[in-house]
Amino acid sequence: IKVPLPAEYSTLIHALREIYNEKMTRLVEAGFLPKIRLTKTMLLAARGTILARLKAADTSGGNKGYLFGSRINQAQGIMILHAVELLETQGPAVLEKYLVRFREKPEQGKSAQALLRDKRWLFIEGEAAKLKDVKNPKLEKLAEIVSDQLAAKADSKIIVFTQYRDTIETITERLAAIGVSSMRFVGQANKVDSEGMDQKKQTLTLEQFRGGDFTVLVSSSIGEEGLHV
Repeated sequence: IKVPLPAEYSTLIHALREIYNEKMTRLVEAGFLPKIRLTKTMLLAARGTILARLKAADTSGGNKGYLFGSRINQAQGIMILHAVELLETQGPAVLEKYLVRFREKPEQGKSAQALLRDKRWLFIEGEAAKLKDVKNPKLEKLAEIVSDQLAAKADSKIIVFTQYRDTIETITERLAAIGVSSMRFVGQANKVDSEGMDQKKQTLTLEQFRGGDFTVLVSSSIGEEGLHV
């Protein structure tokens, strides 16, 4: 199902793409990326190439200035691309949470510190904060699908998978707003602002789901490994 992005996103997407394209252009000019349609895989692979050339320059005593700059551009590119993906796939509320954590992280590398000082990044943070209450069309479509399914079969048991934990909270809140009960299901690891679930909690949640205590199980990728429900 394709869901168009709201017009309100356009300014923020443009700002993110502008700064991202700048970093990619620099990496292309430095010879670390090809002059074709770029992919995330290419950008990730560029790190290994840059580090290998830095190691070679250490041995030969060659020029390392442009290599250090390329390493920063590559790292920043990954950070910016992640922000783009969050906005386009998870919505501004999840993006805003990421940006807040990104700035508040106690220890930042040089790449992150430089990005946080960029006036364009400050603009992006401000725009995301303004948009955090704008409805996510994917979330609204999900609510519609769940409502239609329950209208057709009231005793349905539904599992919703999402890539990011932050999205789980927004999904459960949206479902609660339309009167649908749901519970989260995540892995054991604790993450920032997200407590993990040990095996006992996971087992209990699945038992409650099987027993009909709630209607929708909202799971992170951990659930894709297979759930006995």
